[in-house]
Amino acid sequence: MKTFYRFNALLALLIMGSATARAQSGDSFPEVNDSKYAESMTIIGKVRMGGAILGNETVIAVYQDDEIRGKDTPFDQNGKRNIFSINVFGDTNGEQLHFKVFTKGRLIEVDQGLTYKVNDIIGTPQQPYYIDLPGPVYTTTDTDGWGTTYVPFNAEIPDGVTAYVVTNIVDDKLQLEKIEGNILPANTPVIIQTDGTESFEWLSRVADANEPSKNLLAGTDEVDIIDEGSVLVLGLGGEDGETPGFWRNTGTELPPNTAYIANPADGVEGYPLTDLYDAIRTVKSEKVATTYDLQGREIRSDSAKRKGIYIRDGKKIVIK
Repeated sequence: MKTFYRFNALLALLIMGSATARAQSGDSFPEVNDSKYAESMTIIGKVRMGGAILGNETVIAVYQDDEIRGKDTPFDQNGKRNIFSINVFGDTNGEQLHFKVFTKGRLIEVDQGLTYKVNDIIGTPQQPYYIDLPGPVYTTTDTDGWGTTYVPFNAEIPDGVTAYVVTNIVDDKLQLEKIEGNILPANTPVIIQTDGTESFEWLSRVADANEPSKNLLAGTDEVDIIDEGSVLVLGLGGEDGETPGFWRNTGTELPPNTAYIANPADGVEGYPLTDLYDAIRTVKSEKVATTYDLQGREIRSDSAKRKGIYIRDGKKIVIK
């Protein structure tokens, strides 16, 4: 029998209300196919981002791989504020679960190592289970369309941004390699390039990422105090003081979410970005057609092997 019909879970739901009815009102997640499973577990908790508890502007969904297994919206009841109660459906113990949270127009994903267990109840109204979301990271490109970033979580590369690692330095030129795919691996310092001065938001994603084999860049996700002239940072320098590139730092503080070149060789003042396009080495990969479901959501290749109707390269395909 499904978890929410067991006495303890039923009692929790009587206290907290109907999770399914609340979450299904106006959110962008697909419906939960609870009829597919004979069992369930329950998660009672709160969502935090930057230490702040998120309220009813938020929808929390629990996923196993690409399949939604449950969802809810935080609410207040019996003196408890911003509590959610999610019935998570499934029949197989040990399945890996992760969260997708839609809040204030953003979709943020996080994997906290939670696994499915039939009839389990995680958290209570008095001692809730906390989902801790990494806040967005913001990057501005203001040096002729170049910038840097360092993100401590797998992040979706924003539209219009190309990200590179530095693989080598040849003839005083940085050799760059493009990050393939649309996911920047966690803790990967990168140079980013756009068409001009823009600000971009990097959001956490639970997805596979292509790890670079080599990277001469270093990075920090917090303010870092350094010695003057000890590293190369992105900015304007050179003989005229107006050439974009990586130059020795004149200050003693690195801002958070910054990539830089540590331990530059003696006598090296920096590397200009002039003609850097000639030094870019892009990893070539076979183009893979993007597949969407009928709701317009991009899906992974393993999901596309399931029975159903999909859209690929603008054409309808049927998997039987």
